[in-house]
Amino acid sequence: METEFPETWKLLAKKKNLVLEPLGFFQIPINFTPTVVGKMSAFVHIYIGKIKWTYPLTGVTETRTDKVDYHVVTQSRRLVEENLVLGPFKGLEEELSTFD
Repeated sequence: METEFPETWKLLAKKKNLVLEPLGFFQIPINFTPTVVGKMSAFVHIYIGKIKWTYPLTGVTETRTDKVDYHVVTQSRRLVEENLVLGPFKGLEEELSTFD
């Protein structure tokens, strides 16, 4: 497995080598445990002799709110502007600082 976040992606398969019958299949269990908010990617490489398959993985971290639902009610075609204070979210500060 190839990734910038090795602590986030873990292969759960115990066997490194296996015999696969013709037209057979094998599931590759992968654990995604992010420690920061953001989009993370990885690649799983499968080798059979000189043939290599690469499977891209993408994980997007979501976070829960503080159990507060935000609702905006207005008449149609009427502008509503409200400021919501969210966070702080670990890892998100670095991504947002690139927009300054």
